[in-house]
Amino acid sequence: MPKKKYVYCWDEVPVVIDVIYASVILGLTAVQVRILLRRGDLKGVKIGRDWRITKSSIMEFIGIESENKSNISSDDKSISKSEATIHDFLQKDIDKLAEIVEKYPFQIPVPVIADWWHCSEDSLRNALKQQGLLGIAQKQPGKVNAGFVIPTGHFVRWYTCKWGM
Repeated sequence: MPKKKYVYCWDEVPVVIDVIYASVILGLTAVQVRILLRRGDLKGVKIGRDWRITKSSIMEFIGIESENKSNISSDDKSISKSEATIHDFLQKDIDKLAEIVEKYPFQIPVPVIADWWHCSEDSLRNALKQQGLLGIAQKQPGKVNAGFVIPTGHFVRWYTCKWGM
């Protein structure tokens, strides 16, 4: 999403936005938006360390829905459809995670995660080397995973915390 200084049209605003984009719309700092979210003044969902806010929440917060409800009803249908799509996506992710845990109860092979995330094994290994994938990967000697294993318990805890499941 390109950084903008101003938003001129509601059609430009995505259905789900982050704190930075919300701060542009509201004319506040990102810190001020996070405070509104934590207090519950602005509705949002926390996913890991990040917040996501719907366009309808922003509109409700600044009072546009009550003034122009007839103009927004078509947007509400698309938001509901979008929320359903996100829910379906997350449910498929949970189902896939359960399938992996059932098949690999102790250690998950690197190729399994790479296939699930649609990335190469090398890029996953590089991410594990560079970032330690938030501490879930352990480097052990071995040829199968090029020295890396992903303990199932650590991975499940990291994944569910990261995505707020």
